[in-house]
Amino acid sequence: MKRGIDPLGPTMTALLAAGQLAAWTLLGVTVHNSLAVTETTTAAAPDTPLDQTDPPPAPSIA
Repeated sequence: MKRGIDPLGPTMTALLAAGQLAAWTLLGVTVHNSLAVTETTTAAAPDTPLDQTDPPPAPSIA
């Protein structure tokens, strides 16, 4: 009786390794792209124009 090499074990190991490599690569690319985005902040516009004064506080606020 001749026994050949069972290709299932090495094939599954290779597929698992390839899947792990692809997952880690995708995770790395995602994190890199997330960190590479430059945050652009804009100054908030005032509630009232600068030539007008703020309204007085409500009387219930002490």
